[in-house]
Amino acid sequence: MKEERTQIIVDEIKYWREHKLLPAVYCDFLIALYTKGEGDHGPKPFRTKRLFSIPIILMIIVGLLILSFFVIYLGDQSKGLTITLLGIIWCFALLMLLFMRKKARQNGFFSMSLLAFLLLTLLHSFYIGTSLLSGAWLTGLIILLNFFIWLLISYKMRYRWLMFTSLVGLVFTIFYIVL
Repeated sequence: MKEERTQIIVDEIKYWREHKLLPAVYCDFLIALYTKGEGDHGPKPFRTKRLFSIPIILMIIVGLLILSFFVIYLGDQSKGLTITLLGIIWCFALLMLLFMRKKARQNGFFSMSLLAFLLLTLLHSFYIGTSLLSGAWLTGLIILLNFFIWLLISYKMRYRWLMFTSLVGLVFTIFYIVL
């Protein structure tokens, strides 16, 4: 009966470790305590390899930026089809950005994917503004709005490089609209 109770406790501690309810060090200590130093000799959990590594996802995002340029400037399709393709590219880039936010916030890959996503947003909104709206000042206002959103994101995330870029973009866009 005592062996069954010990096994139940050890299984419960393994569950805690697997679901991160306790730190792994504490779980290892408790397993060693209940198994009298024998430890956990069960099968090691099988770790699956990730389908995409972070640099590959970053290359995909940069590839989406290049693909957007090709769709806009080298495509001979109608405006509706171009806007639809750009919308699909933008949604895919947003999904990649959200994935990078969870996985790579600490090592700088998130900053690079955020920059690529913001450039995609700027490029797409510029194309939509120039193709659907007439007037250079409306396009300038769309670009101004983009840079203002960049400024808000830089304040929220405390990215100095993005703040500097957005301020420079705001100044140049204001000069473009005024002159």
